[in-house]
Amino acid sequence: MGQADDIRHCDTCGATLSPTEGRLIGDRLLCQACMPSTMKCPVCGLISPISTARCDCGYDFLSGRGWKVNFATFLGGFQVKGKRSIQLLKPGILSLSDKGILQLSGRFDPPGSGWMALLATIITAIVFAFMALARGYTPGFYAGPGWLIWYLIIVLIRREKVSIPLQNSESVVLDPSSRRMGFRTNFTAKDCWVVFEIKDGFEEASKCVRTLLSSRCSNGKIGYKSRLPLIIILAIMATALGLLAWLIISNWR
Repeated sequence: MGQADDIRHCDTCGATLSPTEGRLIGDRLLCQACMPSTMKCPVCGLISPISTARCDCGYDFLSGRGWKVNFATFLGGFQVKGKRSIQLLKPGILSLSDKGILQLSGRFDPPGSGWMALLATIITAIVFAFMALARGYTPGFYAGPGWLIWYLIIVLIRREKVSIPLQNSESVVLDPSSRRMGFRTNFTAKDCWVVFEIKDGFEEASKCVRTLLSSRCSNGKIGYKSRLPLIIILAIMATALGLLAWLIISNWR
């Protein structure tokens, strides 16, 4: 009776499968002959070979457990216990492997790009000025790649994919009302909060997290602080400085 209960069959052709044969594709158990050559990730939609164990976005094909997460944008940031979360970028995936390893995948912009962009802007301004002088132009204001252009170029070059293991997180805060999770973990050689939002499947994901990290989990409030007022102030200051520079250059000429 017990042996009969252990017999498995392919959901497509009905072939009998041994305990080591077959693979679960979605909710269907398939034999080798019935398996498609490719499969589509249910989270990001990427087409991968059937032999792929994990999608580029982080979804685990073998366990079938992965949740699409949303990170804060440049307009604001998440806060836990008065501390700001690090800024990660989409696509973000919270995945649970068949070995019970909880992992967060996303993209990260290493710090320092703003200062690099400022240095590049100063250097190119000097180069442009010397080029103008060499051609006999009158010294003055010369346009070159601005800070924003350099910043975007440097950020795109330095941006990297990251996978953060959450298994050893020091503390976990779950906020069912906002459907957000915060993990206090080590990233880039320092302890910090990693926060994200799960719009679809939060209950299932939080249940898995509580099962794996029960002693470190607690319910709490994860807030969102907008950076829009600061961005508006900086934009006004930049506009005012630009106007002042234009007036000085116009009067000097």
